[in-house]
Amino acid sequence: MEASDAESESAIQVLHRLDHHARHFEFPVLDNVNVHFIGGRLRGLRFGTEWALLFEILVLDPQDKSIVADVYCYGPACSPHSWRLFQSGDVEQDPETPLWSDSGDWAVPLSGTTLRLRGRKLKVVPSGGSTGDIQMKTKELATERDFCDALHRTLGFDRLVPRGDVAANVSGGRPTTELFSASNWDHPDVAGGVSPSQSLALRAAVRCLVGEATNFQYSGENANLTDAKWSLRT
Repeated sequence: MEASDAESESAIQVLHRLDHHARHFEFPVLDNVNVHFIGGRLRGLRFGTEWALLFEILVLDPQDKSIVADVYCYGPACSPHSWRLFQSGDVEQDPETPLWSDSGDWAVPLSGTTLRLRGRKLKVVPSGGSTGDIQMKTKELATERDFCDALHRTLGFDRLVPRGDVAANVSGGRPTTELFSASNWDHPDVAGGVSPSQSLALRAAVRCLVGEATNFQYSGENANLTDAKWSLRT
């Protein structure tokens, strides 16, 4: 599909295309058996006459012992195939202060543990520590889930998925307008047979992106990103 064809698609056509991607395993599945879901952000961006729908999905990869943001991009700005997947915000353990034991068990890191974000060292310190460090309460180090939740809250997606990554992978350096951003929505349980087109938030997002609505008209109904059914929260 050419980008010009994608630009003229109706909301229904775009939703059907998302359904197609989901059927072909080209759509974020939050209860992935290979990685553990931590949090997400849904964004709508415009680059001139083109648009992009971004799912930024923060996950823990237990095999690589790292935390990454998988960014799924859909729309005419993601030519030539109208979709793209790239990774951003790689957070790795520092070998000197590991988060996991050699056997793969959570090591319950102490205050003073360091992480690496894009090669830069960040020290985990008690709440109220120095600027630039990751501030956590002691109890937030106790389990993988608590630690990842605190890391998500502390760093935020603006640091985990910086503008430079979006520019390099999507916009090509073009001026970017953010049409909407959401941290909780009714994400479709694709593995459970729910299609993207059944999501109220995705319907609202697509209508906004193609110009059938003036803004992102989603009330938060059935929002589920904090639900216990996603793997890291079970």
